[in-house]
Amino acid sequence: MSKTEFENNYRLIDCGGGRRLEDFAGVITDRPAPMALWPKKLSTDIWQKATLRYDRDNKTWQGSTPSDWQLFIDNSVFCLETSSQSQVGVFPEQQENWRWLKEIISTAVNTDNEIRVLNTFAHTGGSTLAAALAGANVCHLDAAKSAVNRARDNAGASGIAGDRIRWIVDDAVKFMQREIKRGIFYDGIILDPPAFGRLGKNIWKLEKNLPELLDMTAALLSDKPLFVLLSCHPEGWNKNDLRDAVEKMLIPKLRNTKPGSADYFSLQINSSEGNSLPLGMCARLVF
Repeated sequence: MSKTEFENNYRLIDCGGGRRLEDFAGVITDRPAPMALWPKKLSTDIWQKATLRYDRDNKTWQGSTPSDWQLFIDNSVFCLETSSQSQVGVFPEQQENWRWLKEIISTAVNTDNEIRVLNTFAHTGGSTLAAALAGANVCHLDAAKSAVNRARDNAGASGIAGDRIRWIVDDAVKFMQREIKRGIFYDGIILDPPAFGRLGKNIWKLEKNLPELLDMTAALLSDKPLFVLLSCHPEGWNKNDLRDAVEKMLIPKLRNTKPGSADYFSLQINSSEGNSLPLGMCARLVF
């Protein structure tokens, strides 16, 4: 079977009671979802079909996974592996953003010789894969070497040419500051900062650090930018809070152009059988 013949093999089955039940390529997984405070919709019998469960108290997984555990989403291939933080190496709530990236970049590639994209807090590379598959040259930036290595594996499994992506292990703020000094610009910038994070002695808090991040985003956009994609997951925020932040901290700092459209919405994974799962919020600016 060729890569282009792979069918998407992820689905959210149900969520509730602080848990989420998902199917990752045939592995039924029961893991935490702190935001899912409502009751589960599906029966206990359905939930008991999980073969892989995360114990939040002990931070351990119960069950086994295939040696070649791979997930396919829209021609992107994700090499999955469990972590002690209850992750498996892919963030399905971003699926619609990946499709949006492919559409906007592939359209622009038809009229431009090169589209340069910076993907910050890039994790295991879902947005990087989408942008590269659409024809962009991508700088993939994450502070965790393990995440960058997994993203490299995903790019290789997805058949992406080695020179299409530049891999950077670094603190996002420090790297962006250096790129500004170098006079490097990008046509598209993707940001998915955590609500809270720690790197050595440095502590990241979204409410404190977002203004600087958006300042640097404005400084790094090219004279003819294509897009900015910002997603985040702070507790207590809604899409209107995100709109206020972007309109006050980013748009006024843009040098030569203003966005032609700006959309703000909640990220959500839909389920055809059980409860759907909201997971943060997103802003899309198109120039």
